[in-house]
Amino acid sequence: MPKVWCAETECEYYHENGCKAKEINISAGHIHTIHQGFAHHWECRTFKPSEDAKEMFKMLKTYFDGLSKGVDNA
Repeated sequence: MPKVWCAETECEYYHENGCKAKEINISAGHIHTIHQGFAHHWECRTFKPSEDAKEMFKMLKTYFDGLSKGVDNA
């Protein structure tokens, strides 16, 4: 299998700038931009958040929920 370079450090399969997943499912698409343009993008459907990423997102959610309630989390 060819080597896939990946920059998504929050993925469970990320390892030293590469992907260690056994199978990779990538889809292509376009995102419409302003002034009737579009940008081509690739989306990895194999992406799975790592445990560290899940913990970080949980802490960020707690922090921002506190900000919306006016609580100082510092």
